Amino acid sequence: MKNLLVGLGALLLTATSAIAGAPDRDVLRAANWLIGSFDNRAQAAADVAANTPYQHDAAVMVGRPVEDPVVFQDGLYLYVESRRDGESRPFWQRVYRLKKSGGQVRIEVYKIDEQVLGPLGLEAQMLSSLSPGDLRKEAGCDVSLDVKGDEFVGSTAPRSCRSDYKGSAYVFSTMRITKDLVVTLDRGYDEKGVQTFGPSDGRGYEFRRTQK
Repeated sequence: MKNLLVGLGALLLTATSAIAGAPDRDVLRAANWLIGSFDNRAQAAADVAANTPYQHDAAVMVGRPVEDPVVFQDGLYLYVESRRDGESRPFWQRVYRLKKSGGQVRIEVYKIDEQVLGPLGLEAQMLSSLSPGDLRKEAGCDVSLDVKGDEFVGSTAPRSCRSDYKGSAYVFSTMRITKDLVVTLDRGYDEKGVQTFGPSDGRGYEFRRTQK
């Protein structure tokens, strides 16, 4: 734990040096654990070998800190993207704002302006040009995480994250974060509560750390 905070934490402490007050320890730890490269190749291969009813696609997830403390003065911001294994362009890109809310760590989710989205996914250095004006908060889609020992576990509020994807009315998302594993599960439902997309067996995508 100490080595992790000294290593990865240095990036975030640099990014937040201009923010009034020291970052909350739980917020900093959760952010540290989201930084790096992850993949679920082992899970995808196991699904194929077991011929499971729901087959998880092999994908890569990357988290990077937004390191401009002058522009982003109100919290810790991370850029997170996911792409299918073997593809260079991400299929999912968001910015997370992490903050303490009561005894929980809250992740606010922001969409990125379309004009920035493409170049940002292909050129890592484009992250330095990101500004708050490029972001739009996804209302109702905050993920509230409880601290449970050496992990963070939580979800969105029920029926709060609206979506029309594949005939959905809303998305329910859960997340589990440990030092070397991030498990995400997104499931869509219609107004009657019938599932419209996502793993039917309730198994999330298991992204294991490949690089800090």
